[in-house]
Amino acid sequence: MKNIALNTIGIIINIDKGFYIKLFDDFLPGITGLDDFIYINVLWWLIRISMTMKLILN
Repeated sequence: MKNIALNTIGIIINIDKGFYIKLFDDFLPGITGLDDFIYINVLWWLIRISMTMKLILN
């Protein structure tokens, strides 16, 4: 079985009107040309979630 490594490339910022993704500077070159797309898929992992939110999501 192969291992899969997950690396943090940014953070999701929650604001009143929704959210946005803040990428770390080292990963900004990797999104060159992204503005030509209508949609993107974002995979995210909840690593800092309160017990209350865990209960709500379940």
